[in-house]
Amino acid sequence: MNLLQDLFKQVLDLSITASYVAIAVMVARIFLSKSPKIFSFILWGVVLFRLVSPISFISKFSIFNLFNRGPGDFQNISYVDAATEVLEVISVPMNFNSKNSISEFTMAVVDLSLLENIFNISTIIWIIGIQVLLVIGIVSYIKLLAKIKTATLIENNIYESDRIDTAFVCGFIRPKIYIPTSLNKKERQYIIEHEKIHIKRFDYITKVISSLLLTIHWFNPIMWVSFILMSKDMEMSCDEKVMKKLGDNIKVDYSNSLLSLATDKKVSFLPPIAFGENSTKSRIKNVLNYKKPKFWAILLVFTLVVGMSIFLISNPDNDWKNNSTKLVTQVDTLVEKSENKELTVDDFKEITPFKWDYMYSFTPYTPKEDIENTIGFKWSKISESVNEGTNQVIFTKGDKVVCYFNGYPEYDKVYFDFRSSTNGNIKLSSKENIKFYIYDVDEYKILSFMGGDNYISKTYTSNGRKVEVGISDEGFSTPIVHIEDTRNLEEIGKILFEESLKINEEYYEKIKSYKITYVSLMEELGEDKYQVKIAYDLEANEGYENDLDTGNGVNMNNGWTVGKYQILEIEKLHENRYKLTNWYTG
Repeated sequence: MNLLQDLFKQVLDLSITASYVAIAVMVARIFLSKSPKIFSFILWGVVLFRLVSPISFISKFSIFNLFNRGPGDFQNISYVDAATEVLEVISVPMNFNSKNSISEFTMAVVDLSLLENIFNISTIIWIIGIQVLLVIGIVSYIKLLAKIKTATLIENNIYESDRIDTAFVCGFIRPKIYIPTSLNKKERQYIIEHEKIHIKRFDYITKVISSLLLTIHWFNPIMWVSFILMSKDMEMSCDEKVMKKLGDNIKVDYSNSLLSLATDKKVSFLPPIAFGENSTKSRIKNVLNYKKPKFWAILLVFTLVVGMSIFLISNPDNDWKNNSTKLVTQVDTLVEKSENKELTVDDFKEITPFKWDYMYSFTPYTPKEDIENTIGFKWSKISESVNEGTNQVIFTKGDKVVCYFNGYPEYDKVYFDFRSSTNGNIKLSSKENIKFYIYDVDEYKILSFMGGDNYISKTYTSNGRKVEVGISDEGFSTPIVHIEDTRNLEEIGKILFEESLKINEEYYEKIKSYKITYVSLMEELGEDKYQVKIAYDLEANEGYENDLDTGNGVNMNNGWTVGKYQILEIEKLHENRYKLTNWYTG
Protein backbone atom coordinates (compact mmCIF):
# COMPACT_ATOMS: atom_id res chain seq x y z
CA MET A 1 0.00 0.00 0.00
CA ASN A 2 2.88 2.36 0.76
CA LEU A 3 4.12 1.96 -2.81
CA LEU A 4 0.70 2.93 -4.19
CA GLN A 5 0.51 5.90 -1.81
CA ASP A 6 3.93 7.15 -2.93
CA LEU A 7 2.86 6.71 -6.56
CA PHE A 8 -0.36 8.62 -5.94
CA LYS A 9 1.62 11.43 -4.30
CA GLN A 10 3.81 11.71 -7.38
CA VAL A 11 0.76 11.71 -9.66
CA LEU A 12 -0.92 14.40 -7.54
CA ASP A 13 2.17 16.58 -7.70
CA LEU A 14 2.46 16.14 -11.48
CA SER A 15 -1.24 16.91 -11.86
CA ILE A 16 -1.00 20.08 -9.76
CA THR A 17 2.06 21.24 -11.70
CA ALA A 18 0.40 20.48 -15.05
CA SER A 19 -2.73 22.36 -13.96
CA TYR A 20 -0.78 25.61 -13.62
CA VAL A 21 0.61 25.08 -17.11
CA ALA A 22 -2.76 24.04 -18.58
CA ILE A 23 -4.50 27.16 -17.28
CA ALA A 24 -1.70 29.29 -18.76
CA VAL A 25 -2.17 27.54 -22.14
CA MET A 26 -5.92 28.15 -21.99
CA VAL A 27 -5.28 31.86 -21.48
CA ALA A 28 -2.68 31.86 -24.29
CA ARG A 29 -5.22 30.25 -26.67
CA ILE A 30 -7.41 33.35 -26.32
CA PHE A 31 -4.61 35.59 -27.57
CA LEU A 32 -3.71 33.09 -30.31
CA SER A 33 -7.29 32.73 -31.57
CA LYS A 34 -6.47 34.51 -34.85
CA SER A 35 -3.20 32.61 -35.35
CA PRO A 36 -2.68 29.22 -37.03
CA LYS A 37 -3.96 26.55 -34.66
CA ILE A 38 -0.72 24.57 -34.94
CA PHE A 39 0.82 26.99 -32.44
CA SER A 40 -1.78 26.47 -29.71
CA PHE A 41 -1.63 22.72 -30.43
CA ILE A 42 2.14 22.78 -29.83
CA LEU A 43 1.63 24.41 -26.42
CA TRP A 44 -0.45 21.43 -25.29
CA GLY A 45 2.71 19.37 -25.67
CA VAL A 46 4.11 21.25 -22.68
CA VAL A 47 1.12 20.13 -20.61
CA LEU A 48 1.75 16.51 -21.65
CA PHE A 49 5.38 16.88 -20.61
CA ARG A 50 4.36 18.26 -17.21
CA LEU A 51 2.05 15.29 -16.67
CA VAL A 52 4.89 12.80 -16.92
CA SER A 53 8.08 14.54 -15.78
CA PRO A 54 8.92 16.75 -12.77
CA ILE A 55 12.45 17.21 -14.14
CA SER A 56 13.32 20.05 -16.48
CA PHE A 57 15.93 22.74 -16.98
CA ILE A 58 16.17 25.68 -14.56
CA SER A 59 15.12 29.14 -15.70
CA LYS A 60 14.52 32.49 -14.05
CA PHE A 61 11.60 32.87 -16.44
CA SER A 62 9.71 29.79 -15.23
CA ILE A 63 6.00 30.20 -14.49
CA PHE A 64 6.63 28.64 -11.08
CA ASN A 65 8.77 31.59 -10.03
CA LEU A 66 5.44 33.43 -9.76
CA PHE A 67 4.08 30.99 -7.20
CA ASN A 68 5.18 29.68 -3.82
CA ARG A 69 5.75 26.19 -5.17
CA GLY A 70 7.69 24.11 -7.62
CA PRO A 71 7.50 20.61 -9.05
CA GLY A 72 7.72 18.09 -6.21
CA ASP A 73 6.31 20.40 -3.51
CA PHE A 74 3.25 18.26 -2.85
CA GLN A 75 5.44 15.31 -1.92
CA ASN A 76 6.89 17.38 0.93
CA ILE A 77 3.44 17.31 2.58
CA SER A 78 4.02 14.23 4.64
CA TYR A 79 2.57 12.10 7.40
CA VAL A 80 3.69 9.03 9.27
CA ASP A 81 1.94 5.69 9.14
CA ALA A 82 1.29 5.10 12.83
CA ALA A 83 1.81 6.46 16.33
CA THR A 84 4.78 4.13 16.84
CA GLU A 85 6.57 5.71 13.92
CA VAL A 86 6.01 9.16 15.41
CA LEU A 87 7.55 7.92 18.63
CA GLU A 88 10.49 6.46 16.74
CA VAL A 89 11.12 9.77 15.01
CA ILE A 90 11.00 11.70 18.26
CA SER A 91 13.08 9.24 20.27
CA VAL A 92 15.99 8.86 17.88
CA PRO A 93 19.23 8.53 19.87
CA MET A 94 20.36 12.13 19.68
CA ASN A 95 19.01 13.89 22.77
CA PHE A 96 16.03 15.37 20.93
CA ASN A 97 13.47 16.59 23.45
CA SER A 98 9.82 17.11 22.54
CA LYS A 99 8.12 20.10 24.16
CA ASN A 100 4.63 18.76 23.62
CA SER A 101 2.65 17.37 26.51
CA ILE A 102 1.22 13.84 26.32
CA SER A 103 -2.22 15.17 25.46
CA GLU A 104 -0.86 17.39 22.69
CA PHE A 105 1.14 14.50 21.33
CA THR A 106 -1.92 12.22 21.39
CA MET A 107 -3.91 14.79 19.42
CA ALA A 108 -1.08 15.03 16.87
CA VAL A 109 -1.12 11.25 16.42
CA VAL A 110 -4.90 11.30 15.98
CA ASP A 111 -4.60 14.02 13.33
CA LEU A 112 -1.89 12.09 11.53
CA SER A 113 -3.91 8.86 11.64
CA LEU A 114 -6.96 10.66 10.21
CA LEU A 115 -4.86 12.13 7.42
CA GLU A 116 -3.40 8.71 6.73
CA ASN A 117 -6.86 7.12 6.50
CA ILE A 118 -8.12 9.83 4.15
CA PHE A 119 -5.11 9.40 1.91
CA ASN A 120 -5.49 5.59 1.94
CA ILE A 121 -9.11 5.90 0.82
CA SER A 122 -8.18 8.46 -1.85
CA THR A 123 -5.49 6.15 -3.19
CA ILE A 124 -7.96 3.26 -3.43
CA ILE A 125 -10.54 5.44 -5.23
CA TRP A 126 -7.86 6.62 -7.64
CA ILE A 127 -6.87 3.04 -8.53
CA ILE A 128 -10.53 2.02 -8.98
CA GLY A 129 -11.12 5.02 -11.24
CA ILE A 130 -8.18 4.04 -13.45
CA GLN A 131 -9.43 0.47 -13.69
CA VAL A 132 -12.96 1.56 -14.63
CA LEU A 133 -11.77 3.94 -17.35
CA LEU A 134 -9.35 1.36 -18.75
CA VAL A 135 -12.13 -1.21 -18.97
CA ILE A 136 -14.41 1.29 -20.73
CA GLY A 137 -11.61 2.24 -23.14
CA ILE A 138 -10.68 -1.37 -23.91
CA VAL A 139 -14.31 -2.40 -24.43
CA SER A 140 -14.88 0.61 -26.72
CA TYR A 141 -11.80 -0.29 -28.74
CA ILE A 142 -12.83 -3.94 -29.05
CA LYS A 143 -16.29 -2.86 -30.28
CA LEU A 144 -14.63 -0.55 -32.79
CA LEU A 145 -12.40 -3.35 -34.11
CA ALA A 146 -15.48 -5.51 -34.53
CA LYS A 147 -17.13 -2.79 -36.63
CA ILE A 148 -14.17 -2.31 -38.99
CA LYS A 149 -13.43 -6.02 -39.32
CA THR A 150 -15.47 -6.18 -42.55
CA ALA A 151 -14.09 -2.90 -43.98
CA THR A 152 -13.11 -2.96 -47.67
CA LEU A 153 -9.64 -1.94 -48.84
CA ILE A 154 -9.79 0.94 -51.35
CA GLU A 155 -6.08 1.66 -51.83
CA ASN A 156 -2.87 1.50 -49.85
CA ASN A 157 -3.91 1.87 -46.16
CA ILE A 158 -7.39 3.33 -46.80
CA TYR A 159 -10.47 1.30 -45.91
CA GLU A 160 -14.19 1.90 -46.35
CA SER A 161 -17.03 0.60 -44.18
CA ASP A 162 -20.81 0.99 -44.04
CA ARG A 163 -20.80 0.29 -40.29
CA ILE A 164 -19.12 3.61 -39.29
CA ASP A 165 -20.43 7.17 -39.58
CA THR A 166 -17.16 9.14 -39.30
CA ALA A 167 -13.59 8.95 -40.56
CA PHE A 168 -10.70 8.09 -38.28
CA VAL A 169 -7.21 6.63 -38.02
CA CYS A 170 -6.83 3.34 -36.19
CA GLY A 171 -3.72 1.34 -35.34
CA PHE A 172 -0.35 1.97 -33.75
CA ILE A 173 2.44 0.38 -35.79
CA ARG A 174 0.73 0.49 -39.18
CA PRO A 175 -2.07 3.02 -38.85
CA LYS A 176 -4.98 2.70 -41.29
CA ILE A 177 -7.53 5.24 -42.46
CA TYR A 178 -11.20 4.27 -42.20
CA ILE A 179 -13.95 6.27 -43.93
CA PRO A 180 -17.72 5.75 -44.14
CA THR A 181 -19.28 4.67 -47.46
CA SER A 182 -21.66 7.66 -47.36
CA LEU A 183 -19.01 10.12 -48.59
CA ASN A 184 -19.08 11.36 -52.18
CA LYS A 185 -15.94 11.58 -54.31
CA LYS A 186 -15.07 15.19 -53.41
CA GLU A 187 -15.74 14.72 -49.69
CA ARG A 188 -13.67 11.56 -49.72
CA GLN A 189 -10.70 13.46 -51.18
CA TYR A 190 -10.76 16.11 -48.46
CA ILE A 191 -11.28 13.71 -45.56
CA ILE A 192 -8.58 11.29 -46.71
CA GLU A 193 -6.14 14.18 -47.07
CA HIS A 194 -7.03 15.27 -43.54
CA GLU A 195 -6.35 11.79 -42.14
CA LYS A 196 -3.06 11.51 -44.00
CA ILE A 197 -1.87 14.65 -42.25
CA HIS A 198 -2.74 13.07 -38.89
CA ILE A 199 -0.60 10.06 -39.75
CA LYS A 200 2.25 12.19 -41.06
CA ARG A 201 2.31 14.21 -37.80
CA PHE A 202 1.91 11.09 -35.61
CA ASP A 203 -1.23 12.61 -34.11
CA TYR A 204 -2.64 9.14 -33.56
CA ILE A 205 0.25 8.43 -31.15
CA THR A 206 -0.31 11.76 -29.41
CA LYS A 207 -3.98 10.91 -28.97
CA VAL A 208 -3.17 7.51 -27.44
CA ILE A 209 -0.68 9.02 -24.97
CA SER A 210 -3.12 11.78 -24.07
CA SER A 211 -5.91 9.27 -23.44
CA LEU A 212 -3.71 7.17 -21.16
CA LEU A 213 -2.53 10.22 -19.21
CA LEU A 214 -6.13 11.37 -18.84
CA THR A 215 -6.95 7.94 -17.43
CA ILE A 216 -4.20 8.35 -14.81
CA HIS A 217 -5.17 11.95 -13.98
CA TRP A 218 -8.94 11.34 -14.23
CA PHE A 219 -9.61 13.06 -10.88
CA ASN A 220 -8.45 16.44 -12.23
CA PRO A 221 -11.21 18.31 -14.14
CA ILE A 222 -8.65 20.69 -15.62
CA MET A 223 -7.09 17.74 -17.45
CA TRP A 224 -10.46 16.78 -18.98
CA VAL A 225 -10.94 20.31 -20.28
CA SER A 226 -7.35 20.30 -21.55
CA PHE A 227 -7.91 17.04 -23.43
CA ILE A 228 -11.00 18.42 -25.16
CA LEU A 229 -9.27 21.68 -26.14
CA MET A 230 -6.12 19.85 -27.30
CA SER A 231 -8.20 17.55 -29.53
CA LYS A 232 -9.99 20.59 -30.91
CA ASP A 233 -6.72 22.38 -31.73
CA MET A 234 -5.33 19.18 -33.25
CA GLU A 235 -8.28 18.88 -35.63
CA MET A 236 -8.37 22.55 -36.62
CA SER A 237 -4.63 22.63 -37.29
CA CYS A 238 -5.11 19.63 -39.61
CA ASP A 239 -7.98 21.41 -41.38
CA GLU A 240 -5.73 24.42 -41.96
CA LYS A 241 -3.00 22.19 -43.33
CA VAL A 242 -5.45 20.68 -45.86
CA MET A 243 -6.56 24.13 -47.07
CA LYS A 244 -2.97 25.31 -47.28
CA LYS A 245 -2.18 22.32 -49.50
CA LEU A 246 -5.35 22.26 -51.68
CA GLY A 247 -6.10 26.02 -51.71
CA ASP A 248 -8.54 28.46 -50.09
CA ASN A 249 -11.16 27.81 -52.78
CA ILE A 250 -12.19 24.53 -51.11
CA LYS A 251 -13.56 26.23 -47.97
CA VAL A 252 -17.24 25.67 -48.77
CA ASP A 253 -16.86 22.10 -50.04
CA TYR A 254 -14.57 21.19 -47.15
CA SER A 255 -17.04 22.64 -44.64
CA ASN A 256 -19.83 20.58 -46.23
CA SER A 257 -17.77 17.41 -45.88
CA LEU A 258 -17.25 18.14 -42.16
CA LEU A 259 -20.96 18.76 -41.75
CA SER A 260 -21.76 15.52 -43.54
CA LEU A 261 -19.54 13.52 -41.17
CA ALA A 262 -21.16 15.18 -38.15
CA THR A 263 -24.61 13.74 -38.97
CA ASP A 264 -25.75 11.13 -36.43
CA LYS A 265 -22.28 11.09 -34.83
CA LYS A 266 -22.11 9.53 -31.37
CA VAL A 267 -19.78 10.66 -28.58
CA SER A 268 -18.46 8.00 -26.19
CA PHE A 269 -17.82 8.61 -22.48
CA LEU A 270 -14.07 8.02 -22.83
CA PRO A 271 -12.37 9.31 -25.97
CA PRO A 272 -11.58 6.13 -27.96
CA ILE A 273 -8.03 4.99 -28.52
CA ALA A 274 -8.88 5.11 -32.22
CA PHE A 275 -8.42 8.56 -33.73
CA GLY A 276 -11.74 10.30 -34.45
CA GLU A 277 -13.23 13.70 -35.36
CA ASN A 278 -14.91 16.21 -33.04
CA SER A 279 -15.88 19.89 -32.53
CA THR A 280 -17.59 20.17 -35.93
CA LYS A 281 -19.13 23.60 -35.34
CA SER A 282 -15.84 25.19 -34.28
CA ARG A 283 -13.97 23.50 -37.12
CA ILE A 284 -16.40 24.72 -39.79
CA LYS A 285 -16.23 28.26 -38.40
CA ASN A 286 -12.42 28.10 -38.40
CA VAL A 287 -12.37 26.79 -42.00
CA LEU A 288 -14.64 29.56 -43.31
CA ASN A 289 -12.56 32.24 -41.52
CA TYR A 290 -9.22 30.78 -42.61
CA LYS A 291 -6.74 33.08 -44.32
CA LYS A 292 -3.26 32.11 -45.27
CA PRO A 293 -1.00 33.91 -42.75
CA LYS A 294 1.84 36.15 -43.82
CA PHE A 295 5.41 35.07 -43.19
CA TRP A 296 6.20 37.87 -40.72
CA ALA A 297 3.08 37.04 -38.69
CA ILE A 298 4.08 33.38 -38.50
CA LEU A 299 7.59 34.33 -37.42
CA LEU A 300 6.25 36.62 -34.70
CA VAL A 301 3.81 34.04 -33.33
CA PHE A 302 6.49 31.33 -33.52
CA THR A 303 8.82 33.48 -31.39
CA LEU A 304 6.07 34.09 -28.84
CA VAL A 305 5.21 30.38 -28.65
CA VAL A 306 8.87 29.43 -28.13
CA GLY A 307 9.11 31.97 -25.30
CA MET A 308 5.85 30.72 -23.85
CA SER A 309 7.07 27.13 -24.00
CA ILE A 310 10.25 28.03 -22.08
CA PHE A 311 8.11 29.91 -19.56
CA LEU A 312 5.90 26.85 -19.02
CA ILE A 313 8.30 23.93 -19.38
CA SER A 314 11.20 25.19 -17.24
CA ASN A 315 11.50 24.65 -13.50
CA PRO A 316 11.88 27.63 -11.16
CA ASP A 317 15.20 29.14 -10.25
CA ASN A 318 15.14 27.57 -6.77
CA ASP A 319 18.70 26.38 -6.23
CA TRP A 320 17.82 25.69 -2.59
CA LYS A 321 15.69 22.71 -3.61
CA ASN A 322 18.29 21.29 -5.98
CA ASN A 323 20.96 21.80 -3.31
CA SER A 324 18.81 19.96 -0.77
CA THR A 325 18.49 16.98 -3.11
CA LYS A 326 22.20 16.97 -3.90
CA LEU A 327 23.18 17.26 -0.23
CA VAL A 328 21.11 14.18 0.69
CA THR A 329 23.00 12.20 -1.96
CA GLN A 330 26.36 13.51 -0.78
CA VAL A 331 25.65 12.70 2.87
CA ASP A 332 25.82 9.00 1.96
CA THR A 333 29.50 9.44 1.20
CA LEU A 334 30.17 10.42 4.83
CA VAL A 335 28.86 7.20 6.34
CA GLU A 336 31.80 5.00 5.35
CA LYS A 337 34.29 7.73 6.20
CA SER A 338 32.94 8.36 9.68
CA GLU A 339 32.59 4.84 11.13
CA ASN A 340 31.11 6.53 14.22
CA LYS A 341 34.15 8.77 14.55
CA GLU A 342 34.01 12.45 15.30
CA LEU A 343 33.80 14.65 12.19
CA THR A 344 34.32 18.37 11.80
CA VAL A 345 32.77 21.11 9.73
CA ASP A 346 35.57 20.71 7.18
CA ASP A 347 34.42 17.14 6.51
CA PHE A 348 30.88 18.45 6.10
CA LYS A 349 31.93 21.29 3.78
CA GLU A 350 33.70 18.80 1.52
CA ILE A 351 30.41 17.13 0.65
CA THR A 352 28.21 20.25 0.69
CA PRO A 353 27.39 21.03 -2.97
CA PHE A 354 27.03 24.75 -2.25
CA LYS A 355 28.68 27.57 -0.30
CA TRP A 356 27.06 28.63 2.96
CA ASP A 357 27.70 31.02 5.85
CA TYR A 358 25.28 29.80 8.51
CA MET A 359 23.09 26.81 9.21
CA TYR A 360 19.97 27.36 11.35
CA SER A 361 17.77 24.83 13.12
CA PHE A 362 14.29 25.76 14.36
CA THR A 363 12.03 23.81 16.67
CA PRO A 364 8.50 22.95 15.46
CA TYR A 365 5.84 25.66 15.86
CA THR A 366 8.41 28.45 15.50
CA PRO A 367 6.46 31.28 13.78
CA LYS A 368 7.58 32.25 10.29
CA GLU A 369 8.17 35.81 11.48
CA ASP A 370 10.59 34.60 14.18
CA ILE A 371 12.45 32.48 11.64
CA GLU A 372 12.83 35.44 9.28
CA ASN A 373 13.95 37.71 12.12
CA THR A 374 16.59 35.15 13.10
CA ILE A 375 18.06 34.66 9.61
CA GLY A 376 17.85 38.41 8.97
CA PHE A 377 15.65 38.56 5.85
CA LYS A 378 12.26 37.50 4.50
CA TRP A 379 11.82 34.42 2.31
CA SER A 380 8.44 33.37 0.89
CA LYS A 381 9.20 29.62 0.89
CA ILE A 382 9.59 29.34 4.68
CA SER A 383 6.87 27.26 6.34
CA GLU A 384 6.24 26.60 10.00
CA SER A 385 6.81 22.95 10.91
CA VAL A 386 3.76 21.81 12.84
CA ASN A 387 4.77 18.36 14.09
CA GLU A 388 7.53 17.10 16.35
CA GLY A 389 10.39 15.13 14.87
CA THR A 390 10.57 17.21 11.70
CA ASN A 391 13.51 18.92 10.03
CA GLN A 392 13.42 22.72 9.98
CA VAL A 393 16.91 23.58 8.76
CA ILE A 394 17.99 26.59 6.72
CA PHE A 395 21.40 27.21 5.11
CA THR A 396 22.10 30.83 4.19
CA LYS A 397 24.72 32.60 2.09
CA GLY A 398 24.53 36.35 2.54
CA ASP A 399 20.84 37.26 2.26
CA LYS A 400 19.89 34.16 0.27
CA VAL A 401 18.65 30.71 1.30
CA VAL A 402 20.83 28.15 -0.49
CA CYS A 403 19.42 24.96 1.06
CA TYR A 404 16.23 24.21 2.99
CA PHE A 405 14.74 21.18 4.75
CA ASN A 406 11.25 21.19 6.23
CA GLY A 407 9.61 17.81 6.74
CA TYR A 408 9.95 14.36 8.24
CA PRO A 409 13.42 12.77 7.91
CA GLU A 410 12.06 9.63 6.22
CA TYR A 411 11.03 11.88 3.34
CA ASP A 412 14.00 14.26 3.45
CA LYS A 413 16.29 11.21 3.81
CA VAL A 414 18.47 13.12 6.28
CA TYR A 415 17.97 14.48 9.79
CA PHE A 416 20.00 17.31 11.30
CA ASP A 417 20.20 16.82 15.06
CA PHE A 418 21.07 20.06 16.87
CA ARG A 419 19.80 18.77 20.22
CA SER A 420 17.29 21.00 22.00
CA SER A 421 17.37 24.77 22.31
CA THR A 422 15.93 27.16 24.87
CA ASN A 423 14.68 29.83 22.46
CA GLY A 424 13.58 27.77 19.47
CA ASN A 425 16.64 28.04 17.23
CA ILE A 426 20.31 27.22 16.91
CA LYS A 427 22.85 28.88 14.62
CA LEU A 428 26.03 27.24 13.33
CA SER A 429 28.78 28.95 11.34
CA SER A 430 30.71 27.40 8.46
CA LYS A 431 33.88 29.14 9.67
CA GLU A 432 34.05 27.54 13.08
CA ASN A 433 34.96 24.18 14.53
CA ILE A 434 31.63 22.37 14.43
CA LYS A 435 31.86 18.76 15.54
CA PHE A 436 29.33 16.04 14.77
CA TYR A 437 28.68 12.35 14.34
CA ILE A 438 26.74 10.64 11.58
CA TYR A 439 24.42 7.68 12.08
CA ASP A 440 23.09 5.40 9.37
CA VAL A 441 19.40 4.72 10.10
CA ASP A 442 17.26 2.40 7.97
CA GLU A 443 15.27 5.16 6.25
CA TYR A 444 17.59 8.14 6.58
CA LYS A 445 20.90 9.49 7.87
CA ILE A 446 21.30 11.44 11.13
CA LEU A 447 23.89 14.21 11.43
CA SER A 448 24.23 14.81 15.18
CA PHE A 449 26.07 18.10 15.75
CA MET A 450 27.98 18.11 19.01
CA GLY A 451 28.83 21.76 19.25
CA GLY A 452 31.00 24.52 17.89
CA ASP A 453 31.82 28.14 18.46
CA ASN A 454 28.45 29.29 17.22
CA TYR A 455 26.34 26.47 18.64
CA ILE A 456 24.08 29.03 20.31
CA SER A 457 20.78 28.34 22.04
CA LYS A 458 20.17 31.87 23.34
CA THR A 459 21.82 35.28 23.82
CA TYR A 460 21.44 37.76 26.68
CA THR A 461 23.18 40.78 28.26
CA SER A 462 24.87 40.46 31.67
CA ASN A 463 26.65 43.33 33.42
CA GLY A 464 26.82 45.16 30.09
CA ARG A 465 28.41 42.19 28.33
CA LYS A 466 26.89 40.06 25.57
CA VAL A 467 26.68 36.43 26.67
CA GLU A 468 25.83 33.52 24.39
CA VAL A 469 24.74 30.12 25.68
CA GLY A 470 26.44 27.36 23.72
CA ILE A 471 27.28 23.69 24.14
CA SER A 472 30.69 22.66 25.42
CA ASP A 473 32.84 19.87 24.02
CA GLU A 474 31.52 17.72 26.87
CA GLY A 475 27.91 18.44 25.96
CA PHE A 476 26.83 20.82 28.78
CA SER A 477 25.54 24.38 28.48
CA THR A 478 28.39 26.85 28.64
CA PRO A 479 28.86 30.62 28.39
CA ILE A 480 30.53 32.43 25.48
CA VAL A 481 31.26 35.96 26.68
CA HIS A 482 32.11 39.02 24.59
CA ILE A 483 34.86 40.93 26.43
CA GLU A 484 35.93 44.05 24.53
CA ASP A 485 38.33 45.60 27.07
CA THR A 486 41.69 44.07 27.97
CA ARG A 487 41.66 41.85 31.04
CA ASN A 488 44.05 39.31 32.48
CA LEU A 489 43.26 35.62 31.99
CA GLU A 490 42.39 35.07 35.64
CA GLU A 491 39.74 37.81 35.52
CA ILE A 492 38.27 36.32 32.33
CA GLY A 493 38.09 32.94 34.08
CA LYS A 494 36.17 34.51 36.95
CA ILE A 495 33.67 36.13 34.54
CA LEU A 496 33.10 32.81 32.75
CA PHE A 497 32.61 31.02 36.08
CA GLU A 498 30.01 33.58 37.21
CA GLU A 499 28.11 33.30 33.94
CA SER A 500 28.20 29.51 34.04
CA LEU A 501 26.40 29.63 37.43
CA LYS A 502 23.74 31.94 35.95
CA ILE A 503 23.13 29.61 33.02
CA ASN A 504 22.29 26.78 35.38
CA GLU A 505 19.26 28.50 36.86
CA GLU A 506 18.48 25.64 39.26
CA TYR A 507 21.84 25.94 41.03
CA TYR A 508 21.99 29.71 40.70
CA GLU A 509 18.76 30.12 42.66
CA LYS A 510 20.19 27.98 45.46
CA ILE A 511 23.48 29.89 45.70
CA LYS A 512 22.89 32.99 47.81
CA SER A 513 26.42 34.30 47.58
CA TYR A 514 29.88 33.08 46.90
CA LYS A 515 33.38 34.43 47.39
CA ILE A 516 36.32 33.74 45.12
CA THR A 517 39.29 32.97 47.34
CA TYR A 518 41.83 32.89 44.53
CA VAL A 519 42.15 32.49 40.74
CA SER A 520 45.38 31.42 39.08
CA LEU A 521 46.56 30.47 35.61
CA MET A 522 47.59 26.81 35.51
CA GLU A 523 48.90 26.16 32.01
CA GLU A 524 48.37 26.96 28.36
CA LEU A 525 46.91 24.08 26.34
CA GLY A 526 47.71 25.49 22.93
CA GLU A 527 47.06 28.55 20.84
CA ASP A 528 44.28 30.57 22.50
CA LYS A 529 43.52 27.73 24.94
CA TYR A 530 44.43 27.59 28.62
CA GLN A 531 43.42 26.34 32.08
CA VAL A 532 42.46 28.44 35.09
CA LYS A 533 42.31 27.16 38.70
CA ILE A 534 39.61 28.74 40.82
CA ALA A 535 38.68 28.24 44.49
CA TYR A 536 35.79 29.84 46.35
CA ASP A 537 33.61 29.79 49.43
CA LEU A 538 29.87 29.67 49.09
CA GLU A 539 26.76 29.90 51.14
CA ALA A 540 24.08 27.42 50.07
CA ASN A 541 20.45 26.89 50.74
CA GLU A 542 19.43 23.66 52.38
CA GLY A 543 19.93 20.85 49.91
CA TYR A 544 22.67 22.48 47.87
CA GLU A 545 25.32 20.15 49.26
CA ASN A 546 23.35 17.23 47.82
CA ASP A 547 23.30 18.76 44.34
CA LEU A 548 26.96 19.53 43.83
CA ASP A 549 29.61 17.15 45.13
CA THR A 550 32.59 18.99 46.56
CA GLY A 551 34.95 16.62 44.78
CA ASN A 552 36.08 14.43 47.66
CA GLY A 553 32.80 12.82 48.64
CA VAL A 554 32.35 15.07 51.73
CA ASN A 555 29.30 17.37 51.64
CA MET A 556 30.22 20.91 52.71
CA ASN A 557 28.07 23.96 53.39
CA ASN A 558 30.94 26.41 53.25
CA GLY A 559 33.79 26.12 50.80
CA TRP A 560 35.94 23.28 49.52
CA THR A 561 38.08 21.02 51.61
CA VAL A 562 41.83 21.54 51.61
CA GLY A 563 43.46 20.97 48.23
CA LYS A 564 40.22 20.96 46.27
CA TYR A 565 39.32 23.52 43.61
CA GLN A 566 37.69 23.92 40.20
CA ILE A 567 39.60 23.77 36.89
CA LEU A 568 38.20 25.81 34.03
CA GLU A 569 39.30 25.13 30.46
CA ILE A 570 38.97 28.32 28.43
CA GLU A 571 39.34 29.02 24.72
CA LYS A 572 39.64 32.42 23.08
CA LEU A 573 37.45 32.65 19.99
CA HIS A 574 37.53 35.30 17.32
CA GLU A 575 36.02 38.78 17.85
CA ASN A 576 37.02 38.99 21.55
CA ARG A 577 34.82 36.03 22.48
CA TYR A 578 35.86 33.64 25.25
CA LYS A 579 34.31 30.24 25.78
CA LEU A 580 34.29 27.92 28.80
CA THR A 581 34.85 24.56 27.10
CA ASN A 582 35.11 22.35 30.20
CA TRP A 583 34.76 22.55 33.99
CA TYR A 584 35.74 19.88 36.51
CA THR A 585 37.03 19.34 40.03
CA GLY A 586 40.77 19.53 40.65
